[in-house]
Amino acid sequence: MRIRKAFTLIELLVVIAIIALLLSIVVPSLYKGREIARMAVCSTNEKSLVMAANLWSGENQNFSIAAKWWRDPMYQHDDGHYEDNSACSLMPYLAASIKQKKDSLVCPSAKNIKFYAMSDDYRTAGHEETFTYAANGYMIFDYGVSPGEIYKDEQRTYWDKHGSTKIPTIRNPARTAYFIDHEYYFVARWFFDPTKKPEDIQSNPKFWFQTRWHQKRTADIYGIGMIGWVDGHVSREPKDFAEVVEGSQSGRRWTVYYYGK
Repeated sequence: MRIRKAFTLIELLVVIAIIALLLSIVVPSLYKGREIARMAVCSTNEKSLVMAANLWSGENQNFSIAAKWWRDPMYQHDDGHYEDNSACSLMPYLAASIKQKKDSLVCPSAKNIKFYAMSDDYRTAGHEETFTYAANGYMIFDYGVSPGEIYKDEQRTYWDKHGSTKIPTIRNPARTAYFIDHEYYFVARWFFDPTKKPEDIQSNPKFWFQTRWHQKRTADIYGIGMIGWVDGHVSREPKDFAEVVEGSQSGRRWTVYYYGK
């Protein structure tokens, strides 16, 4: 009589345990590899933005970009009328980088959120996902400008024509941020502070914008950001972003990277 050989229960459990152990090792590595790839794509996106911004500045008396940098030269509003933004639009300078509907303006790690879609009512819900990068608002408007001041008539130049800063006057372009992962289209202190706690951000629904998606855990509002610096290089945000700095605007290092104090 032929005896059939088979795995014992213990042998089967050992095999299952080994497979589970291998998966626990391999799966995080695969995720980390995918995230590294996404960060590389994001880096390329931001490099394209900085290059476009610097090309634009070279043709516009070396000024930084205007607040409406993201709009098409002829922008169509929700009611159908068109607005001429040809003087400030970066889109013509990004044409070679945009393969499909602004795909190079979206951070590949930004998931499961509704991006700020630049609608006339300044709301996200119900609008198409558009882009996830923001320019340095302190270079666009007067440094330290308050929320109410940016909407005054005398600020229209900074919206429609050019920013308030001339690029050659920036003392340290390699350590001055130009673009970063962000749901809004420019960074200002009243809705961007990488040292704030999530509950502090969520307490103000008007200026609750999600930022910085790389290496973000499920429960986090934001993770680590990729920054495109004025000199053209791109890197992840410095580790000293939250470092206390005496005499800085907010008491933190990140404000030095944005507006020099």
